[in-house]
Amino acid sequence: DNGNGIDSDPDPGDSFTVAAVNAVSGNVGNQITLASGALLTVNADGTFIYDPNGAFESLGATDTTTDTFSYTIDDGN
Repeated sequence: DNGNGIDSDPDPGDSFTVAAVNAVSGNVGNQITLASGALLTVNADGTFIYDPNGAFESLGATDTTTDTFSYTIDDGN
């Protein structure tokens, strides 16, 4: 789930795994530091842990920001 809906595979019966995070296969299952300073771990099953790591403490009460990462899924076909 990418936060905007559930990821799916158009091929019936196929499952998929996360193959890369921010275009690096070695990032899967390992904690990385995003450009914001936040910490992220994305597992092969698609679960993830996001730790803001204090990166946004300087934001005011009405301020907003966006933090992003990309991932690639693979169904083995």
